[in-house]
Amino acid sequence: MNSESPVSDRSRTGQDNRGRGRGRGQGRGRGRGRGGGRGRGGRGRDRGGHRGGPTWRNYQRQWVDGRSGDDQAKSAGSFRLVSYNLLAPSLVDEADFPVQRPDELAWSERSAAMQRELRRLRPDVLLLQEVDHDQCDSFVAPLAMKHVYVQRTGEKNDGCAIAFSSKRFTMIDSVPLTFKTESSFDGTPLAFSDRDNVALVVALCEKTTSNVVIVCNIHVLFNQSRGEIKLAQLLLLLGHADRLAKKHGAEGRVIVGGDFNSTPTSHIYRLLASGVLRLDRTVDVRLLSGQQTVAQLTRRRGGRGGGGGGGRKAVQAKTPRVMRRVEEMRQLVALADTAFGELSIEAVAKRTKTENDDDINTDDTNDVEEEEEEEEDVEQSDDDDDNISTSLDSEESSDSDSIDADEVFVLHHPLQLASAYPTAMESARNAATCIRKQYYDQKWVDFVFFSTPTLAARRVLEVPRDPRKLLSPFGLPTSRRGSDHIPLGVDFAFVSK
Repeated sequence: MNSESPVSDRSRTGQDNRGRGRGRGQGRGRGRGRGGGRGRGGRGRDRGGHRGGPTWRNYQRQWVDGRSGDDQAKSAGSFRLVSYNLLAPSLVDEADFPVQRPDELAWSERSAAMQRELRRLRPDVLLLQEVDHDQCDSFVAPLAMKHVYVQRTGEKNDGCAIAFSSKRFTMIDSVPLTFKTESSFDGTPLAFSDRDNVALVVALCEKTTSNVVIVCNIHVLFNQSRGEIKLAQLLLLLGHADRLAKKHGAEGRVIVGGDFNSTPTSHIYRLLASGVLRLDRTVDVRLLSGQQTVAQLTRRRGGRGGGGGGGRKAVQAKTPRVMRRVEEMRQLVALADTAFGELSIEAVAKRTKTENDDDINTDDTNDVEEEEEEEEDVEQSDDDDDNISTSLDSEESSDSDSIDADEVFVLHHPLQLASAYPTAMESARNAATCIRKQYYDQKWVDFVFFSTPTLAARRVLEVPRDPRKLLSPFGLPTSRRGSDHIPLGVDFAFVSK
């Protein structure tokens, strides 16, 4: 049932795929376009060096030791959690999947494949992202699970859901978060709450042990150059999780999972996993997700400026922009401060007097507005997920040296989180949880974090180090794997004190 038919393979790697290759391979010789070249490569690998080993046609992901898989602490009950981004049909653009057949993009086929996979995994708790509101009930129903759902705001059709086995858990509380309407915990309007992303926080009581666990599901903003918004969304989520844990006596039993649109080497990951993040003027808050680098942003912005020199000049860092970044850091500090109270923030200001201090007025918003107008020709709307923002590069502009304060902001959260997946697996060069466009855009962006004091991640569903070989040489989805993401799975245990 889980294997693709020979007819399906021939149609992709044979005549149909060669046709695509000719169409996309003009000027490349002998029809070796994306479709044809990749298709023949995939077939060649199966016939060649990997004979006798697993291939993408027969590979099944295995359960391996998790972050605390070798922990000998006594456990008191266990459960399985799975997190899965479903690639909502309302978000599918065929242009993003140039080698997928129409049936591989059809929701009826994809949903059936994902349901088969989830029935095989048998989760007790299920976190779903990118599930359309009119498809959620019908998708979850065959899994015999109860669920709670929150839809994205605006005109978006998809949202997030948390499903759970009613035989194992009772839901005793839930908090849906719509970030566009959220305010800070002290009621202050948020400068970063203008996106349609959503999250869910629920309190589940395990029936056998009566342990309460707080489970969070989030789909963070995609925009790769708006790290400050991503961080603000996560601070809001963590703050609500902390409050719900205290309300129900579940301190130390918090799980945060979903699609974080951030990488394992990012500042955002560092804050979640270590509980601490230092921000100073060398950090561009828009790059906190690790999906873009200073060089990439500079090249792309320069290219849009109407020529290398003109574009580069147009986006050089200026003092007003630098000060705006510092102000964004201050706003993040204030948000975390209201989220976690006395455990929140250290803000260390070291004033450094320079000869240009008198020329800088940090409260003068007219300078910022004037600079924004200058850069209007190279900035897209913030509503555009492809928006590329200017990065702070002190080597490009001496203006940044004139700032009158070297301010270091140290953000803390008290949840004591760790990633369920081992560092060696997350840091593997080719490992990815999202595989699109024939591996031109493959990244590890999905995570499951958990509180370490009273929870243990015994086993995890492995993420292969060679997705080209083991998942699909054509990218995802396929007829076996119905999304461009792969599900993460964790076997958790309640640890006795």
